[in-house]
Amino acid sequence: MIKIIEKSFGRKYRAAVISDTHGSYSLLRRLIERDEVKSADHTVFNGDHISRGRESLACLRFLMDLEGRENVTVIKGNLERLVNWYITAEPEGILRHFRGHSYNLFRECMEEQDAGPINEKTFPSLRKLFMEKYPDVIKYCAGLPNALETEDLVFTHAGLGAHENWRDSTEQEVMKNDPFIHVGVNTTGKWLVCGHMPTWNSKNSGNSNNCYVDEGRKIVFTDGGNQVKDFAQLNALIINGDCGSLSFDTVFESWYPVFLASKKWEADADYGCEKDHWPEGELEIVSRGEDFTLCRREDGSLMYLNNGHASFVGNRARILRNTVSSMLSVEAGERLELLDAPGGRYILVRKENGLIGWVDGGVLL
Repeated sequence: MIKIIEKSFGRKYRAAVISDTHGSYSLLRRLIERDEVKSADHTVFNGDHISRGRESLACLRFLMDLEGRENVTVIKGNLERLVNWYITAEPEGILRHFRGHSYNLFRECMEEQDAGPINEKTFPSLRKLFMEKYPDVIKYCAGLPNALETEDLVFTHAGLGAHENWRDSTEQEVMKNDPFIHVGVNTTGKWLVCGHMPTWNSKNSGNSNNCYVDEGRKIVFTDGGNQVKDFAQLNALIINGDCGSLSFDTVFESWYPVFLASKKWEADADYGCEKDHWPEGELEIVSRGEDFTLCRREDGSLMYLNNGHASFVGNRARILRNTVSSMLSVEAGERLELLDAPGGRYILVRKENGLIGWVDGGVLL
């Protein structure tokens, strides 16, 4: 059975939820210094605190220092579950996993110990070193709960299983439930908050990586794609509870450079708000344009694809990175993040409210 803890948030409260930090301690520090997060009565760190980024140990040590605070809850994600797998599984499977994934906690620990390369020959001794030098980390990750339940809310890292009683969900269903963002059902009778899959992966989340509130299912997805997606961000979901009434907001931090728009610019075309569908790769070309190419998906829907985000062979367009068709208008002096300048007339930017889209490159001058 999954490990569930219960807490009371009270009748009126502000809660901050951060998930999928993925070893980005420096970014996490910036996020938790935001006034919206610092003023929270309760903070939930909702899984996948480690790996992909190169500051996993700092993230864990920070969370371990918070252990015991009544207003802080740390939940286990699928990557924290892997810590125990590193010390129990057959080396062949672990090494295969290492080759297929980005930077991870085990590798960071071995670098801290200056232990040399990780391969078939060295792995047994390195695993022993990991167990000897990091017993606190191993114990901490193993002991984390799988879920938090309050008066109004349930928190899990990745969703739930399709059970009449959500508490019958397995660890796999609450920690690595990839399809949940598309088809998951909330059987808790409360609002469910989870991360794990970037909100960008849902076509219903619009042209941003902000937290995605699905009113119909009473689910909020929080993963801004940090260390996973192009143009991603680290989100904090802000929940305001008032006697059973809930409202949700997003604040975020990212690594992208900031500039002030040099002039006002009104979007000169309307290409809608279509974006790449995970794990979509190729589209059929309908008509080529100077800056955008109209393409058709397998389901028949159309999308304008920026030419700098695709390669073209025959009548096929291959998407090179996460992309969107939306055009944005900006005001002179408006604060923007520069996400990409792939050539051509337009640059890709993010507004302070998280909206992503194309603007005339002249606003950067």
